Amino acid sequence: MSAQTIRLLLVEDNPKDARLVRNLLHKDHGTSIHQVDRIATATEHLAGHEIDVVLLNLGLADSQGLDTLRSVTKAAPRVPVIVFTGCDDDVMGRVAVREGAQDYLYKGRMIDGALMRTIRHAIERGENRAKLSNLSQIQRATRNVSRLILRQRDPQRLIEQTCELLVEARGYRGAWIALTDENGPCWAVGSAGSGDATGPFAHAIRRGALPSCCVIADAADKGLTITQ
Repeated sequence: MSAQTIRLLLVEDNPKDARLVRNLLHKDHGTSIHQVDRIATATEHLAGHEIDVVLLNLGLADSQGLDTLRSVTKAAPRVPVIVFTGCDDDVMGRVAVREGAQDYLYKGRMIDGALMRTIRHAIERGENRAKLSNLSQIQRATRNVSRLILRQRDPQRLIEQTCELLVEARGYRGAWIALTDENGPCWAVGSAGSGDATGPFAHAIRRGALPSCCVIADAADKGLTITQ
């Protein structure tokens, strides 16, 4: 986990409990807390800001129970959520974790230091989950491209379909692939996800105006470069 400031979104409508959280975290200067008291405000904030972890009260004026959790996980599926509640219910806790919460904390049992440890563990688990998901996407894309190479004999269609797979499986906004021969000139360009924006770019590449990534690929032994 990064040593940078932890950006915490506190979704809590009880001023006393909000003060409790701030008091529990006051010794840790690496935490930035933004508090909201409505689920609508929380989802709006998540849509416009980078957040590392959400501390969530399930009982709000505009949302109750697991629907509150579902609203947050839908708005920011990659952000770890810790349910912070006055309801000491182990069954509800297990259900909340199955619904996507990283942890379930009972307000009446919080002690100094425990909340920060829970926050750090939630962020670490979220980062590990994201890494595993990313690896799974890469493996799936690699398998699909390998199958495509075996099926598709037309080089132009091959690189176009490979770009489409990269956009679909990896979540890229756009992808392009250029093929060159041993002498350097580009003889095939494929793209996906970028509309007509790559048209002038592809035309320039065919005329020999190669971008830096192509120059690097041309100098490499394997002739391959991947940028994000």
